[in-house]
Amino acid sequence: MTVRVVNMRNALAIAGIFLMLIPVVTKAQRAVSGIGGVGTPQVTSGTSFEAFRQTPRTPLTEEQALETPVDPETYILGSGDLIGISIMGGIDQVFEARVSPEGNLMIPMLPILHIGGMTLATAADSVNNQWGNRFPETTIKISLIEIRLFRVTVAGAIVQPGTYFLTPVDRVSMLVEMAGGILNDVYWRDYYAPELQKPFEDIESLKKKYKIPFSSERFATLYRQDGSELPVDLLRFEREADEEANPLLKDGDRLVVAFKSENAPFVAISGGVAIPGRYEWKNNDRLNDLIRLAGGLLPDVDSSNVQLTRFSENTIAESFELDITEESGSNFELQPADLVLIRRKAGRQRMISVEVRGEANFPGVYPVIEGKTTLNEIIDQAGGLSNHAFIKGIQVWRQRESENLISVGDRLKKSDPMSWETIDRQFYRLNYRWQEYDRLGGEPGAIFKEGRKSLNPLLHDGDVVFVPNHVESVILIGQVINPGVYPYKEGWVLKDYINAAGGYSKNARKGLMRVLPYEVSSWQKPGRYTVINPGDMIFIPEAPHLMRWIMFQDYLMVVSQAATVIAVIVSLR
Repeated sequence: MTVRVVNMRNALAIAGIFLMLIPVVTKAQRAVSGIGGVGTPQVTSGTSFEAFRQTPRTPLTEEQALETPVDPETYILGSGDLIGISIMGGIDQVFEARVSPEGNLMIPMLPILHIGGMTLATAADSVNNQWGNRFPETTIKISLIEIRLFRVTVAGAIVQPGTYFLTPVDRVSMLVEMAGGILNDVYWRDYYAPELQKPFEDIESLKKKYKIPFSSERFATLYRQDGSELPVDLLRFEREADEEANPLLKDGDRLVVAFKSENAPFVAISGGVAIPGRYEWKNNDRLNDLIRLAGGLLPDVDSSNVQLTRFSENTIAESFELDITEESGSNFELQPADLVLIRRKAGRQRMISVEVRGEANFPGVYPVIEGKTTLNEIIDQAGGLSNHAFIKGIQVWRQRESENLISVGDRLKKSDPMSWETIDRQFYRLNYRWQEYDRLGGEPGAIFKEGRKSLNPLLHDGDVVFVPNHVESVILIGQVINPGVYPYKEGWVLKDYINAAGGYSKNARKGLMRVLPYEVSSWQKPGRYTVINPGDMIFIPEAPHLMRWIMFQDYLMVVSQAATVIAVIVSLR
């Protein structure tokens, strides 16, 4: 509405009120103080509008990044919100006041107005209705200047459970971030980074060793002060940006993040999705929900040819062929242990290539023709070998089919069953190259060094050609006095390197010592005068029974020392 003062007597009355308040400005400014350690202004009686307006802002809320502008129709006011009040008409003035702990808005010379729990829009109407009659022919508007802080609590499977200060425009994900995040694989890998550097450890072994807890990514509950509960699905929000799965916070909220259970129901998806794998199952999950959790469909999928297999007591109960372009297929309700296969289109384009790593002039990914392209041709495409290439050590690795993978342990058990338990799996854990790839036999480097074309292998899709650089060191690990990396000395044999490392330690098991030559992938049993070449690894395992004897000796020494001390104490009585 157009604001004009048509009644001079009303305008003079307004001016008189402000003139009466001027003398108390200085006193009021001295009375402003912070409470709660965050600089929240405290206003004593007699404080003028101008003094209140000039009060410093709280640093915690002075600059806030909002995901969207505050919606007056949905923002709920509460204790600590800083409100701006503008009176327009006659003498224009702008004042500020914080909502009190009781939810009241208090302005000198005006009645107290309760606005706590109202939306910003409703509070604006209430201000006009209650105070508008005090200032005829004027318009009163309110706006939100600073957003309040309140305490919320997070507990359960979280890195740092506790109480945190947040605002009404923050969501659950912000609380989780402030609390250090969830207990997931990334967190534990960072936490146990030093132990994971050891050849005997991986995240699965540490999980069993320390009973490491993990957070559920889909199960959390937000408890409201009014007794209501809201489900929270952090993974759904992360993958879909679904705000319903990540609600806004309110005063006094309590978030509990569930721990992940190995026995919890799950569903699995494979094929043409961005992130195939197993996912926690929630009641009422639909096939389309699972696809979105898995990062969505890839461009070359056959959406009309999706297979869903349902299991019952470890046997196939039913199999469904679904068309997810239709609502009945995309909304198909999932049950625990369902397995979904998103088929790719037949005849789709696929890159057939090998990767060249290391000391080629232009390492990278290069195309091959199955059964025709040779190692020599690929090295030519990669610009030839660099001056630093260790030709003898050139290796070609071929990725194993997943169904043909044999565990490293099984391989060692078959090759050396007698020593398997006695050396406590010490050999195989150090030979990581058995994990996913098979090394092609022969000496591929001979084609470049000696021109032996019979050793020029044909390459296949997915092969990796590795060209190492010149190696001028030998690695000693295990039970020597000073294990580590030693400079290669031409003509040195095994005993020379053992002597350089200070000799064997007390618990070395010399009979099971092995050497892993740089250019091959199998351990070899050496003799004292075995010639060691650049890049070779020498491994001296531990004798478990001797280790127990040393521990027993240490234990016996501690016990005898303790007995001596007790005897001395008794003798002094």
